[in-house]
Amino acid sequence: MATTEVRVQVSGDYLVPDISTLPFSAGDVVTFIAPEDSDVHLCMNGATASILSTSADASAEIPAGGSVSFQFASSAPGTYLVLTQWPDAPCPAEIANQAGTDAVLSIQPAPAASYSGPGADTQT
Repeated sequence: MATTEVRVQVSGDYLVPDISTLPFSAGDVVTFIAPEDSDVHLCMNGATASILSTSADASAEIPAGGSVSFQFASSAPGTYLVLTQWPDAPCPAEIANQAGTDAVLSIQPAPAASYSGPGADTQT
């Protein structure tokens, strides 16, 4: 059983992981580490959450300088996506995994969102 650390760093407007693809087997562990100066929100869909043995809400918060670990509960083939997101931004509505012949975790910065909070709502 392997243990892999994924360090997330601030790069401009994005939270960027130092590892973008992680092949895995059931029983392996992945640990996400937030930067010292920023919280990180991990966004994923239900299928990814289920292979990471996490709750059905399919997200996780990591405090600045903190970490969270997940054990892989399955090694079902496919590419499972986790997005690193700022804590005050919503997760994308669609997070799509891909079919594949190997079990791979893909870790990517969340796409830039146009949402900037309730103060940005247009008033008419």
